Amino acid sequence: MEPRIERCPRCGVPLYIATEHSWLDSGAIVQTHSPTVRPYFLECEGFDNIWRKMEILSGLPLEREIIESKRRNVKIYLLRHFPDRIRKALEKREIDWQPLNFGLRLIARLAGYGRYEVISYQNRGDQDDHITETVLHPISRPLACGNMVAAFEILFGRALDVTYRDLEEDLLEITAFPSPEDRSDEGGARMYFYRPGGVEHTRCTECGVPEELGRFRWNTELGVVWDTNTGIRMAIMGPELESLFRELVESHGPDFARHIIQATRDYSLSAFRNLSEDPEQWRKEIAIRGLGEVREFTFYKGGAYVKVVQAGLHHVLVGAAQGFFENIRGYETSVDWEYTEEGSVEIEIKPKNLLSQSTP
Repeated sequence: MEPRIERCPRCGVPLYIATEHSWLDSGAIVQTHSPTVRPYFLECEGFDNIWRKMEILSGLPLEREIIESKRRNVKIYLLRHFPDRIRKALEKREIDWQPLNFGLRLIARLAGYGRYEVISYQNRGDQDDHITETVLHPISRPLACGNMVAAFEILFGRALDVTYRDLEEDLLEITAFPSPEDRSDEGGARMYFYRPGGVEHTRCTECGVPEELGRFRWNTELGVVWDTNTGIRMAIMGPELESLFRELVESHGPDFARHIIQATRDYSLSAFRNLSEDPEQWRKEIAIRGLGEVREFTFYKGGAYVKVVQAGLHHVLVGAAQGFFENIRGYETSVDWEYTEEGSVEIEIKPKNLLSQSTP
C-alpha cells in the first residue's frame, strides 16, 4: 500500500522536503539535520543532453565515468546513514533489504527522480545474483544507473556493475549484477560551511520554505516535479553533482571546464527563455536553486558582470549566466570567470561581435 504523502496545506510542498531541507540566507540549500551537506534544486530534464554535448565537445565517451562517479559519491553519502551492524546484517542476508529499498525509492520519488519499481532479483551470495528495476520518468540515464547501483551495493553488501536499456520513451530498465572487480569508494562531496548572507526569502507561514516553492508541482506518485513558470522538470540533486563536475575537470584537465560551461549554456538558452530581464529576478532564481547569493549583476557595453558568493556548481553557474544573458540580449557572447577558494565566482560576459571588431 502506498503511504500517504503529507503536504503543506498552504504551499503544497511535501512535508518531507520542507522538514529535511533548509533554504539559507547564504543562497545555499542544506539538509536540515546534516547542515554540511549541500543539495541543489535544479532543472533536470536536460542532463542527458548536457552529457552528450560534453562528449561531442571533448571527443570523449563519458557515460561510464558519470555512472561511476555517481555510484561512488552516492554510496559514500548513503553509508553514513547505514550503521555498521545494519550493513553487516545485510551482507549476511540476516535482514530483509526490501523495506529499506522501499524507503529509498520513496525518497527518490519525493526528490523528483522518477518512480523506481523492482522487477526481478536474486540475492543468494553467488554470481547469478542480480536486481532489475524499471524507472518511469528517469532524470538521466547515467544518473539513474549510478543511484541504483550505489543503493544495491549497500543492500546486497557487494560490488556491483550495471547495464540499462530503454523500454520506451521515459521508461528505463536497469540491471545491477556482481562486478568482477572492486572499485574505489574514496572521495565524496566537499562539506559546506555556512556563512551569513543577504538573501531574504519570503517564507511560507505554514511550513517555512520559501514562498517561491509554491509555484512548483510535486507529483509524488510518478516522482516528477515541475516549474509552473517554465514547464520544465526539476529535482533536488545531491551534493554528488558537485563532485561529478569536479572529478571530470580533474580527470581531463582544466580545459574540460569550458565543455561543462558550453553544454550548460546551450541548455540554458532553451530552459531560461521565460525569465525576466530583471537582475533581481535572476538573484531569486539562483537562490531558490541553492546556487548561491548574487551580489552583483551589472550590464555594461553590451556585456555583463556577475558576482556570486558562496557559489555552488560554479561551472554550471557560469554557463547558466551566459545562456540567460544571451536569451535576453539575442546575440552570442564569450565568457570568462574566476573562482576563489572562498567559494565566490566572478563572471564576465562579452559580445562576440565586439571582440571580433576589436581584433586586428
